[in-house]
Amino acid sequence: MRKFYRTLLFVIVCTPCFAWGYGFIPNAPVPFPAVPSNNANNTGGWLSATAFPKGADDLAFTDRMALKAKGYEPFKDLKAYRGLVVEGEEHFIERQLALMEIEREEDNSTMSD
Repeated sequence: MRKFYRTLLFVIVCTPCFAWGYGFIPNAPVPFPAVPSNNANNTGGWLSATAFPKGADDLAFTDRMALKAKGYEPFKDLKAYRGLVVEGEEHFIERQLALMEIEREEDNSTMSD
């Protein structure tokens, strides 16, 4: 098995070296072929100039803000969180004492004397 791994490593490492030695360069740029012109005055032939379509990123800043505001309009009056109810200190202490009393009564009923 060790001999197989050594052979595989040799092939993986040395194959690019042999390929470069024979003039093969991977990922080499390929020149674009010349496009013939069929027009007498060289105005482009089969090719014509075009422009990219406009998108939201091409708008002015104020127009983009207006577009975003319009998109958020359905959610204007909604809230992400419900109101947080904070318990007062007195109520917390009363609740904790009640829980301790319930636990004490359960312990008295289940524990042996």
